[in-house]
Amino acid sequence: MKQYLQTPSYNSLILKQLCLASEFRENGEYHTLLIISYFRKYAIMFLISLLVITYQTALREGFNRHAKEP
Repeated sequence: MKQYLQTPSYNSLILKQLCLASEFRENGEYHTLLIISYFRKYAIMFLISLLVITYQTALREGFNRHAKEP
């Protein structure tokens, strides 16, 4: 397999590119996981506040609708 990768053929170039792409993808996933784990608590707080705001807006709209109807 090593000898096949050292021959300058089109298939070996494709194999080398695939190996580089897989290494890059693994590193990229590792960095994104690090970023997600670092900002996890901020993301959770943001989602909870978004849910609360949506719930309050829905309640307000519901009360306004009931107040307008006779």
